[in-house]
Amino acid sequence: MQYMTHNEKKALRQRLSEERGALGEEHRAFASSRICARLRDLSCWRFADAVLLYMPIRSEVDISSLLTDALASGKTLGLPRCGEKGRMRFHRVGDLSELAAGAYGIPEPAEDAPELSKEHFSPRTLIVVPGLAFDLSGYRLGYGGGYYDRFLNGFAGISVGVCYADLIQNELPRGLYDRKVQLIVTERKVILP
Repeated sequence: MQYMTHNEKKALRQRLSEERGALGEEHRAFASSRICARLRDLSCWRFADAVLLYMPIRSEVDISSLLTDALASGKTLGLPRCGEKGRMRFHRVGDLSELAAGAYGIPEPAEDAPELSKEHFSPRTLIVVPGLAFDLSGYRLGYGGGYYDRFLNGFAGISVGVCYADLIQNELPRGLYDRKVQLIVTERKVILP
């Protein structure tokens, strides 16, 4: 496990963010489409009773088609609201028109949308986790808020990271509270950490 100072980790985030941006819009769109297709082919997607997704921002893997697929197939769709003290909660969404700009300008469910608490989650609940990069052990480098790590602690379902293949790292720095995902889907392959 690598150890990095706060400043070194910040510099790594900056470098990987620039690398992701440099992939180009056309490449990212193609890769996002392939990632979504690969994810749809996985049994954990097909048999999921609920899917916890995210609204893509900046140059993240665009999973917008999965949002509409989840709703069309009758799956329970949950999207996050980021709150105080780094806490992230998922709320049920029945229609994407219900979303409004929330924390960090990210579209999110209304505050009064039904919360999907951990009692709603089964082993067939699937969460799709974004990241700047993932490593071959399933750890991610995000934006540094710790929202997903806190949420994944004690999560009973299946966690899948999505990442552009060019941003898969051999090893990323990680701390005591970092949580890894069970699968990583890239446009080239599915990685089982």
